[in-house]
Amino acid sequence: MGGFIYYLPLKWLVNTMEKQQDILGEVGLSNWESQLYNALLVLGETTTGPLVEKSGVPQSKIYGVLDKLREKGLVSYVIKGKMKYFQAESPEKILVLLSEKERGVKEEVRRLKQLEVQQKESVSVQIFEGLKAIRLINSEIVKNAKKGDSFYGYSSGIYPAYANELYHQFGELRRLQKIKDHLLISKDNKKVFEESIEEGIDYVKEKTRYSIASFPQDTAIFRGKVILYLWSEIPRAMVITGEQIAQQYKDFFLSLWKAAS
Repeated sequence: MGGFIYYLPLKWLVNTMEKQQDILGEVGLSNWESQLYNALLVLGETTTGPLVEKSGVPQSKIYGVLDKLREKGLVSYVIKGKMKYFQAESPEKILVLLSEKERGVKEEVRRLKQLEVQQKESVSVQIFEGLKAIRLINSEIVKNAKKGDSFYGYSSGIYPAYANELYHQFGELRRLQKIKDHLLISKDNKKVFEESIEEGIDYVKEKTRYSIASFPQDTAIFRGKVILYLWSEIPRAMVITGEQIAQQYKDFFLSLWKAAS
């Protein structure tokens, strides 16, 4: 019986192969990996000899390329006698690779957006002098607080009497606002600290832990702000506003809080 032989245009074949290369390249396959995978799909289970001839991948590179395809889950092999026979896994595995790549891209975009936010974040620093100014900034900081907001503060536990009075007033403001206090005091100064606040010791004990760390200055962290208290001849408070820097201080505090007693 006679038959018909159809000859496909060379240009069509070239375009088809290029499209396949592009698709496989999208999921991270190199040219040699793409050529080898295509050859395996055509040949079926085979040894490296026919693969070299069909794919055009050099003999010296064939095993390295096969290993990379196996790592991607696109090639497997069986041993018959002393020979390895390779075969292509289902092209549907390409969809899995593409999905993994998309997840990787989305994760990278998310990370880059975080960097963008960090770069755009503005940080402001204000310095207040005198007890009246510090008392005012303390009340301003908690004025718009919500019930259950957390306040974090750490101190050496030793400070002037006027600071003790100011802290007492600040603590009362937070109590009225139903803010959750978390206070860290240097363990070496526990006795001195408790004697200085003897009047409200039971209330403070519920909120306070003692750390082996030494704190160079009293610090408070609350709702995107960090307040550094400097008890010198002229009392000062430095207020740093910035979500990222406040989070860094908070993370530092919590690492000490977990280890404190």
